[in-house]
Amino acid sequence: MSAVGIFVKLAVMVIVAAVLGGVAVLLRHGIEKHTPPIEGKVRRRLLSVFIVSVAATVVGGSVSGVLGSDVVYFCFLVCPALFAVFYSVIILAGKAHRKAAVGVIAGVVVLGAGLMLIPMGVSSASDLDASLTDGKLSINGSYGEDIILADIKDVRLTETLPQIAIRTSGYSFGGVNLGRFRTEKGCAVWLHSYSGQGPFIRITTNDGRIRYINSKKPALTKSLFHSIKESIGG
Repeated sequence: MSAVGIFVKLAVMVIVAAVLGGVAVLLRHGIEKHTPPIEGKVRRRLLSVFIVSVAATVVGGSVSGVLGSDVVYFCFLVCPALFAVFYSVIILAGKAHRKAAVGVIAGVVVLGAGLMLIPMGVSSASDLDASLTDGKLSINGSYGEDIILADIKDVRLTETLPQIAIRTSGYSFGGVNLGRFRTEKGCAVWLHSYSGQGPFIRITTNDGRIRYINSKKPALTKSLFHSIKESIGG
């Protein structure tokens, strides 16, 4: 994954952790100024939940963000916050704390709705990041991989993708398709496609894997194709 992509993911993670931390601070010091008082035992339980949520978001978000796993990263952004919210709702369900419960629910629902779009927007706005070094084609970013040039059996340009039936493991949003897919003919293909429009680089390796690679910029796709051809002596 590129440095910019890692920075964006870590920045989003910090924002989420800061929001959860802010709720924890509010519970610790200031919530009683705006809501009915929360007794000490209940306050401590809520505080512990939000502190744990902050820790889970920071640790899980950092590791998955650096490793480039969008699904795990998204889960660590959303799940701790949702857990904290639902737990708070249960604890504050009494009539005396109804206003506090409604406030917490409304705040986190808005936060969660926004977070659902952020990782998708980041991935959809990104483009192919590939390089040829040390005898391999390195595809960086989410679902990236290294393809040994000596293992390439065939490489060609094509204007279309095969008809895709299902995504078995990967990501699809806004014209970006990354990961493993299955065609309508039942064949497994691996996509590193950042545009639904051709051209696409079709690579077949000695193990039978078929990959389709392209950029949002057709010129970049064609340039990479010619570089691969030259590197393998085609």
